[in-house]
Amino acid sequence: MKFRLIFIHSPIKYIVSLVVSLSLMVLYCAIRNTWSSPMMYSNGLFIGGFTMVSVGLLNLLNNFGAYDMWAYVFTRKRKKEGITLAEYSEIKAEERKKTRFSFVPFVTVGLFAIIVSAIILIILMK
Repeated sequence: MKFRLIFIHSPIKYIVSLVVSLSLMVLYCAIRNTWSSPMMYSNGLFIGGFTMVSVGLLNLLNNFGAYDMWAYVFTRKRKKEGITLAEYSEIKAEERKKTRFSFVPFVTVGLFAIIVSAIILIILMK
């Protein structure tokens, strides 16, 4: 049950992060204009994987409330309802309890892409 709660809660995020990671790989190969070299696929997968891990870690920081002050400054809700930063942080903390593991799909897909990239690199080095 815990495994399902952590890893299999939002298949759309897995699909989106996989598409973005593969798109970055294709973009890298297109910029380099090399489609026949497996090393380019390895490099592109690493770039896509690193980007997804970075997005996941930024999402994790958001889950800890690192960006509450910035969000409070730029929301119109505080002006309309007149809530303070402390109240806003409490409201956001309650909302975040529902999506505690929203960073996992990005980190999982990113680490998978980095591992595949490393495997391709190891095979090419032999």
